[in-house]
Amino acid sequence: MNKRIYFVWFFLFLFLGIVVVKLVYIQVLRHDFFIAQAKKQHNVSITIPARRGLIVDRNNRVLAFDTASFSLYAEPRKISDKDKVRIAQELAKLIPLSEDKILSLLKKDRAFVWIKRKLRLDKKEAVDRLGIKGLGWIREYSRFYPDGSLASQVIGFVDIDRKGLAGLELYYDRFLRGQDGRMWLVRDGRRIQIPLDDESYLLPRDGATLRITIDEVIQNITEDALDWMVERFHPISAWAIVMNPYTGEILAMANRPSFDLNHYSSADVDAMRNRAIADMYEPGSVFKIITASIALEDDVINEDTKIFCENGAYKVVSHILHDYHPYGELTFRQVIEKSSNIGTVKVAQMLGQEALYKGIRGFGFSQKTGIDLPGEIAGSLKPLENWSKISISAIPIGQEIGVTAIQLACAVSVIANGGYWVRPYVGDVLLDNHGVVLKTLHKARRYRVISSRTAERMREILKGVVENGTGKRARIEGYAVAGKTGTAQRIIDGRYSNIYFTSSFVGFVPADSPEVVIVVSAQTKKPLHFGGVVAAPTFRKIAVDTLNYLGIAPSASPDENKVSSRDGH
Repeated sequence: MNKRIYFVWFFLFLFLGIVVVKLVYIQVLRHDFFIAQAKKQHNVSITIPARRGLIVDRNNRVLAFDTASFSLYAEPRKISDKDKVRIAQELAKLIPLSEDKILSLLKKDRAFVWIKRKLRLDKKEAVDRLGIKGLGWIREYSRFYPDGSLASQVIGFVDIDRKGLAGLELYYDRFLRGQDGRMWLVRDGRRIQIPLDDESYLLPRDGATLRITIDEVIQNITEDALDWMVERFHPISAWAIVMNPYTGEILAMANRPSFDLNHYSSADVDAMRNRAIADMYEPGSVFKIITASIALEDDVINEDTKIFCENGAYKVVSHILHDYHPYGELTFRQVIEKSSNIGTVKVAQMLGQEALYKGIRGFGFSQKTGIDLPGEIAGSLKPLENWSKISISAIPIGQEIGVTAIQLACAVSVIANGGYWVRPYVGDVLLDNHGVVLKTLHKARRYRVISSRTAERMREILKGVVENGTGKRARIEGYAVAGKTGTAQRIIDGRYSNIYFTSSFVGFVPADSPEVVIVVSAQTKKPLHFGGVVAAPTFRKIAVDTLNYLGIAPSASPDENKVSSRDGH
């Protein structure tokens, strides 16, 4: 009998010991783990999304904003297998998902799955009328662009979670996205959620409003002009910039092809590229502006210096340089007006390689401008020690050098504003919900490149290009226009093509008191490929409508002469 009692007591104490060890394990050794598990089951944290900041133009016209949307989710473990089939069939009729896709989501062994994000209110109401248990909604925001494709490569877009992926949306994402809030709830044994006190809320902080330098009206004017160019001349692609030459403010930046920001996921990747800052190309004759400016600044020539242009053919080492039209003796002014390659190269030879290279760098080429947009490239200019014997006959006329449109805009602004290079920018200020300025984004940077006297002399020469030379199709009745045409052969498979070209016109208006610098470029194909034929009239359309919009009155009434399609190259 005693042995049996001892035996019972032994197992009783053994069981008690096991219980005690288990309790120590649970309450002491694994205390933190089980507390966390309990909180995970009973405490619920819900994100309260912040509104992403607006993007507005310089006149506070809204270009991007958030709209309320509703995201549908399911709790598969609460839905029977039989009901899952029925639910998939009914939902497929209301939302843009296939029945098979919905069913595969519902069959997942999870407590929570997204069915479809960012649905409109009418879709939510239609689903709610079905009265399906196990489904729920979370209110979110969707990004909306009221002008669709306007300035699409500049504004950029966001992903489904509203994180910036391109353009200004990406560059200024940290200011635009704001900070999400949070709400904590307690869930009882029946999984009913019970809000806690007011201290359980962390209110969201909305993103700041981004005001940019783009003017919606001038942007529309520029894009309409590019559409006109595409319809009439059928370029492969085209791009344009309108810039304030004194401040560096970008008033418009447009590209063709383009895409709708509200449907970016279905857009061609090529259409998303901002060619104005990300495409490098040989500028051709528009680069003669730079060569001429450096030569005047270094006082190696003046406007009336006479240059023999070899009647259209000039040998440089083993290379024969040609002019589109053969010329004999021209003044330096006429060399630029008529866009003589030979005359420009002879001026560059007088200038010398070292001075030319230093001057080109001074105008900002082969360096990023620092514009506040993602994707800018620096262009290309070979170091002086890598120049070949014929580089002096190529670079002065815009070959063997790669530039971007934004670099050209900054370089031409030097002449327009009296000799200063200025940093271009798009982001102006950040504003709070009441329109109070929180932060000024741009940091002004400028430096002198040429003297004001040289800039004034170049303005007169470029006026002559439009009045008497290759840029006649850019003339505007009542306004003095300064500019330069360019038609550059594109390099295809390592060789200069006789079919594909880059056609450009760069200039400013009014010439004597510039308001805007405009750059227009396009990738073209014969026979519609001359810069004076394709880009110059497009420049004119942008300039005319912009001057009218800005209220700039005409100051003169020059006659508009008819010009043939061969005028300007």
